[in-house]
Formats: sequence, structure tokens, C-alpha cells
Amino acid sequence: MSALQPDQTWLRDTVTVELYLDEGDYNVPSYAKPVTLEKVRVDLTKDFVGTGSDRTITANATVFLIAKYTTNYPAIDDSWLQARLTYNGHEYKVVNWSAYQEPDTGTPFSIELKVI
Repeated sequence: MSALQPDQTWLRDTVTVELYLDEGDYNVPSYAKPVTLEKVRVDLTKDFVGTGSDRTITANATVFLIAKYTTNYPAIDDSWLQARLTYNGHEYKVVNWSAYQEPDTGTPFSIELKVI
């Protein structure tokens, strides 16, 4: 049994990701060469933690990458934290990620990037 695959038309967005390298002079961050990821889905719904009036935004958006469809599908690890992600001319920072595998084979299925 494999994971349910989404309709490919759902993946209509394109993003550019630049991995964070370090801070240069004057605390200016430096980034690796940009990589374009096509056929992704960007959900601009904010994520919160807390209750009532004591809530904090943990992410401004979630970017969904599906291994079967996304071009340049990455092997992801914690080096992606603080990466600069550009979508529709707006820059975001990757603050969290989750990777999922196919239930039967353990092959990569999808990645969710939380950005702020």
C-alpha cells in the first residue's frame, strides 16, 4: 500500500531556496547558490502556538514538496534551518521542517517546510 498521491495540479507554485552558510561582515548572512523548486504548494495560513490572547506565530506559511512531482526534490536535514525561501517576491526564513516516507518502502514521499 502506498501513500495517497495528490493531484498534480494542486502543486502550482514555484519557490527559490538558498541555504544559510554563515554570517559575514557586519552580521550580514551569506547564502548558498539558489535552487528553484517547481511544482510545490505554498499554504499562506499562519501557524500559532498558545491559547487565548497568549498566542505566538510559529510560521507564516507551509511549503509542501511531493517527491513524485517536485523538481529538484532535496535530501533535507537541519542545514535547511535559516535557509532563505523566496515566493512571489517575498522572502521567508525556514524555521522547521518535516519529512515523510512511503509507508511500505520507506522511500521519500513529501517534505513540509515551515517558514516565517
